[in-house]
Amino acid sequence: MSETVITTLDEVLTAHELVKVKLQEACPLDRREAAAQLAAATGAAVAQVLGKTILLYRPSDKQLISLP
Repeated sequence: MSETVITTLDEVLTAHELVKVKLQEACPLDRREAAAQLAAATGAAVAQVLGKTILLYRPSDKQLISLP
């Protein structure tokens, strides 16, 4: 994971709270390993891993998403 990817993902999580990340076929990491690394690097939680798509959640100060 490059520093640019982590920085961009951090900015998007701050703005939207819930983000889909699509892994490319050439990604050398296992999808669950990649999800764990992205979550750890951004302070997010892995909400779902489905195929090559990872769903990350990190609440912001504005609380854009209301959870039950």
